[in-house]
This record gives sequence, C-alpha cells and structure tokens, in this order.
Amino acid sequence: MGDNRLEPLALSEAGRRTLENWAKRRRTAQGLALRARIVLACADGGPNIAVAARLGVNRGTVTRWRARFLAAIRRAALRSWVQRVAETWPGDADIFVYFNNDQGGAAVHDAAAFAAIARRAATRLTMPGR
Repeated sequence: MGDNRLEPLALSEAGRRTLENWAKRRRTAQGLALRARIVLACADGGPNIAVAARLGVNRGTVTRWRARFLAAIRRAALRSWVQRVAETWPGDADIFVYFNNDQGGAAVHDAAAFAAIARRAATRLTMPGR
C-alpha cells in the first residue's frame, strides 16, 4: 500500500517502456539503469523506504530521484503549455494563466516556472493587476 502523502508518479506507456529498456539493457550505464529501476518502482507504488529496501539502496536516493523525476515531468508539462499558448493566440494578445493554489504551494512554483519558460520562449504574458 502506498504512502498517501507521496505525490503519485504516473508514467505513460512510452515512458515506462523507455525506462524498462534502460533498466534491462546491458549497455546502459549502471547509474542510469538504477535511476530507471527507482522510477519504475516508485510508479508501481509504495513508500520510498519500501522501494529502497526492495532495490537495496538508501531511502534518500529514492526520495531524490522520485523528486527529480516529478520535477522533470512538471517542467515538461509547463513547456508544453507555453508552446500551446504561443501557437493558439496571436503574439499581441493578452494571455492570463491561472494556477489553483494547493496546500504544498506547488502552484506558486509552477506559476513562476511557467512565467520563466514563457519569457525564454519570448511569449508575452500579462500579469493580473499590472
């Protein structure tokens, strides 16, 4: 049974296949293979300590790679949203993007990351109240 305080780690079929291939392939660097096994085990559920015990690694290692993988997924989603905004609305349009707040404050971080990605992509965003 998973720890309900952990953010769920969902993988697409293609993402799971890629990670499984990295974990199984003999020519994969061992560090990458281990990270792939950690992410796959986290996606299967269970607390970090159980994943660590099953893979014979430190709980901190599992915690670190779960967090890094989730952050990478979040950044990729934000980049995709910026791209869709840029493709959908003309460059001179006022674009307002709202993020629902949550207990962990991820929405604040996501909004700041979204704005930074949009600036780098030269997508014009309008800040509410400005």
